Amino acid sequence: MGISIILVLTVFRHQQDLSIPNWLIAELADKDQFQADLKAHQQGNTDYPTFCSDCARSGIEKWVIELGPMTCTYYDKSGNEILVEVIPH
Repeated sequence: MGISIILVLTVFRHQQDLSIPNWLIAELADKDQFQADLKAHQQGNTDYPTFCSDCARSGIEKWVIELGPMTCTYYDKSGNEILVEVIPH
């Protein structure tokens, strides 16, 4: 069994960092909209702050990157797994 490094990224901002917008995360996840926004971002059509805003609008609260299995998993506010991507390597 190898060691897996896990990175957790959220669309929240630290209350003291006013340079980062405070996005309101939708209560219900819209998987189809999120997948469309993710595809647009991966194709270079949006910058990172726009992607975070799109995630919040689509109900995505956080994503977890696991470097062992090379996956990125997106979650809603209730902790439900919305999408698991294999990271190309």
